[in-house]
Amino acid sequence: MLLLLLTLLAIASVLFSLLSGSVTLSLHDLLNAPFAGEKSLQLQIIREIRLPRTVAAFLVGGLLSLSGVIMQILLRNPLADPFILGVSGGAAVGALTAIFLGSSVFWLYQSAFIGALLSILLVFTLANAGKRWSVTRLLLTGVVISAGWGALINLLLTTSSEHGAAAAAAAAPAAGVQYDKLAAALAALGRFHGSDEQTLAFAPDALSPEQRNLVRMRAVAL
Repeated sequence: MLLLLLTLLAIASVLFSLLSGSVTLSLHDLLNAPFAGEKSLQLQIIREIRLPRTVAAFLVGGLLSLSGVIMQILLRNPLADPFILGVSGGAAVGALTAIFLGSSVFWLYQSAFIGALLSILLVFTLANAGKRWSVTRLLLTGVVISAGWGALINLLLTTSSEHGAAAAAAAAPAAGVQYDKLAAALAALGRFHGSDEQTLAFAPDALSPEQRNLVRMRAVAL
């Protein structure tokens, strides 16, 4: 029943995404777009703008959900997520630093990844200080580091000049999403899908049978 409701909600979300925008389209326009000809405005809007964005949103959302499940399993705590562990904050600081330095979009992505990696290494190093490792200590360390990143983000945003804000807007990725750039996300999602048993094998005693079934259901639903 839950899987059916999730499926219906996903279909409704896709339709809403394809029909909503600065140019309002009806369901009739959506169904007739493939037969309207290559020069049709409706076909161009759906094929070139809205459909790639919708597919990208589903792929990225699925990857984020699965990565969160894996993180909770490996750390054996349902509270574990990138925000609490400081991963998101480190990535944001790295991206902001690249933006205000006037870096290209390529280095924007690399800086975000490096910031996230350095943040998680810092959290694990501090949590293991004195060889007193525990999941609770790790989560509390992540909360502290995440708060520090949040303060640094606010500092960067409030002290940046108008020139820096303009550079941030200029460095933002283009609004369009291309189909060829979705291949990597699709391949990664396909690699995760169907490997839930291998993921659960990393922490055989971390979850109860009911929790393990819930993880499997979430993976299948995606």
